[in-house]
Amino acid sequence: MTTPPGRGGISVVELHGAGAATVVAKRFRPRRSGASIDSGKPLYGHIMDGRGRIIDEVIVRRAPPGESLTGLGCVEVHCHGGPAPVRGIIALLVAEGASEVRWKGLVDVAHRNGAIDAIRCEAIKALPFALTPLAARVLNDQWRGALSDAVRSLRSPAEARRLAATASLGKALVTPLRVAIVGPPNAGKSTLLNALLETDRALVHDEPGTTRDPVKGTIAVEGVPFTLIDTAGIGSPRDAIDLLGQERTREELEDAEIVVTVADATSDLPPPDVAGKKVIALLNKIDLRERERSGCLRVSALKKIGIDALREAILDSSGLRGLVPLPGAPVVFTERQERLLARLASGEARERTIDRLLADVDESATRS
Repeated sequence: MTTPPGRGGISVVELHGAGAATVVAKRFRPRRSGASIDSGKPLYGHIMDGRGRIIDEVIVRRAPPGESLTGLGCVEVHCHGGPAPVRGIIALLVAEGASEVRWKGLVDVAHRNGAIDAIRCEAIKALPFALTPLAARVLNDQWRGALSDAVRSLRSPAEARRLAATASLGKALVTPLRVAIVGPPNAGKSTLLNALLETDRALVHDEPGTTRDPVKGTIAVEGVPFTLIDTAGIGSPRDAIDLLGQERTREELEDAEIVVTVADATSDLPPPDVAGKKVIALLNKIDLRERERSGCLRVSALKKIGIDALREAILDSSGLRGLVPLPGAPVVFTERQERLLARLASGEARERTIDRLLADVDESATRS
């Protein structure tokens, strides 16, 4: 099935392979007598079960190999959306000798058949998970061959280095940088998360220590996605659960690329000391008390003061500002691609490394 599972207006089931038309013809009854799937024209009719009962009304079309993702013959069955008709049709086709594969399996078939290279395989697997229009546009460009063509055209280590430099943005579009929000209890971290997300994602209460487990959400700044993590307050633990929450906070700190430290303008408690990370220091609750603190961005999460400036600071801390590529530009977007391009940049054998970039099945990225 090449459409999303669940309810919908129309679902599409595709059958790929030399015998696809033969298998579908066993269960398809065209409304017009004598109509043949082999004609390549869309045909209206019904899928029937072994007792001659109608499973669903459908439109069937045979696509030529040139239009098929896999490079094989393909028959499309357009049926009503929803689990029941789709499962019924798939079960009948499997009973006639077809094998059911998930969409990623279909992409792997296309790769094995040489219809698409490894980079395009990685792009189409990542595309359904794109979190922003920019991510979707960049991945679609790579699916259409922008990076593959650029790799084939590489002539020098310097060109490989320039291409590898696009990985900082490309990888962040696929796997957003993690931004941990940390600070003492009741500093307004959860309110800050909600303000950034523009929704009530995290529970907020005047009682300190409301957040025990990390709460996550995604924002986009100029098309670049970031994963925000609201964490348990750091301080003297009140009980075993509080201690566990602070341990999880430290784990999130370890994994984060950017840390937002939150200090409370109404309190003298300092923000946590974070070493070895890109840090954005905030002074929150400035609506309750006018106060200056050197090197801090002044905000009121509750009143939405300074939130836009914080978003811009997150983008600046990422180092990704100004890196948005032109439409159709090649962009490296996986660790595998970056690693192999680094080898090219260091002078490793050109032909062998390019072959691995374009054809190495074992290292192609997948995502569940």
